[in-house]
Amino acid sequence: MGSKHYLYLVPGFFGFANLGELKYFGHVRSFLADRCQRLGLEAHIEVMKTYPTSSLPKRASRVVETIARSTGRCAPVHLIGHSSSTH
Repeated sequence: MGSKHYLYLVPGFFGFANLGELKYFGHVRSFLADRCQRLGLEAHIEVMKTYPTSSLPKRASRVVETIARSTGRCAPVHLIGHSSSTH
């Protein structure tokens, strides 16, 4: 089967992991989990908890810190982002 894949869903500016019952990546997360299972991939899927109104460098640091804490050595990492711009 190979190594575990780590998929991180990264909300954009004003984005959030959850807001009450509303899940920012709810349908995306379940779609990816289903697809990985069908392909026989072991996957850890996590919605990144970033600072919604912080600068891109500060939010990027949070992404890197989260990945460093949760992945295994030499594990495949996939970032899926939404709605951030450098302009």
